[in-house]
Amino acid sequence: MKFSREALAAGLSFVLILPAHAVPLPAEQQAADAPKYKIEILTAAGKAQKRRQGMVSSESVVRVTDENDTPVAGVTVSFLLTQISNGKASFINGTGTNVLTTNAQGIVSTGPVTASPQSTFNIAVNAGSSTQSASATIPVNMTAVSAGVAGGAGLSAAALTLIVVGAAAAAGVAVAASGGGNGGGTPTGPAAPVVRIGAGGGATVGPPR
Repeated sequence: MKFSREALAAGLSFVLILPAHAVPLPAEQQAADAPKYKIEILTAAGKAQKRRQGMVSSESVVRVTDENDTPVAGVTVSFLLTQISNGKASFINGTGTNVLTTNAQGIVSTGPVTASPQSTFNIAVNAGSSTQSASATIPVNMTAVSAGVAGGAGLSAAALTLIVVGAAAAAGVAVAASGGGNGGGTPTGPAAPVVRIGAGGGATVGPPR
């Protein structure tokens, strides 16, 4: 009995002097003490580009911050494509899921998401761990994205006409300012400027030939 009492006293003494951090915290306390994350959507469906077989790609960018709005580096962020309609969509890895890590500025990109030009879908974003996480949803309408790609692909006939007329008028002003072009006789009209259409549909105006 004497031995048991001494052993019990020693055990109690050990518990009393045990550092507080050595005692495991309940799961609820761990979750409460974990950093609280927030997700800020910086770009939704940016960097639109044409892809093969009529597909279009876009890229979304988010930033993860703590409760004090300080960017957090090294946070695991998962992206999931959901509610896909009117076509198909996938990340650069060919699947509907992509897992990445925030950089030193707390920023991470989905990478190119290739989709049908008429499709719509959501990108579900989840940042953090099992004890603490934040989530957000990025809605994407590829019809609008495709329109943005096509908008810069070329110029309409009306726009080309305005360019030619404007360039010709500017050339006429220059000729008049120099006193005409044939020794005081009847001035000849300026030569028409040259409009060149690039491979991507863009137009440039060159000097008369």
